Amino acid sequence: MKIIDIYEATVHLSELLDQNQPFIIIKEGKPVAQVLPYSQKTSQRIGFMPINIPQDFDSMHQDEILALFNKIDK
Repeated sequence: MKIIDIYEATVHLSELLDQNQPFIIIKEGKPVAQVLPYSQKTSQRIGFMPINIPQDFDSMHQDEILALFNKIDK
């Protein structure tokens, strides 16, 4: 793994990151940070089956829903 002085890392950070390789930053001869390429984990998608929504979805059971909302409790 490449070892870079903190001054060099500051000056050349963009180029170092473009290399997409891990490196260690040292300050006064001691390691202070390890930089690793970011790897995005792919998660498995839940609900991978296709779904069909009926055209009248917004009005389905409209009468029953209105009746429930208009119901007066005694």
